[in-house]
Amino acid sequence: MRGIRERGVAIASVIDKDLVGIAAPVFTAPDPIAAALTLVRIRKEVDEAAIERLTKLAISAARKVSERLQAVTAKEMASRARLTTRVLESAFPRGSWQVIYR
Repeated sequence: MRGIRERGVAIASVIDKDLVGIAAPVFTAPDPIAAALTLVRIRKEVDEAAIERLTKLAISAARKVSERLQAVTAKEMASRARLTTRVLESAFPRGSWQVIYR
């Protein structure tokens, strides 16, 4: 956990060893983690330099989403699903992301 906090992302190949995922936290307030933005690539197609670039991209994108989510009013927070979708649509090309609710 300390390494994740220091890097700002989790990098893992736990679910499928042929893939590598880089996950950065998304915050709705300064501390609580609301979600994670995860980039997934085929393991054999990425080297350490690519992992470093993807890490920077994940952190930057998660920070943008966090800032936009934190800027909304309490009234808008009442419909989180629509809000999350709107934020993602404004930050990233349609079809390049997927919202999974648990």
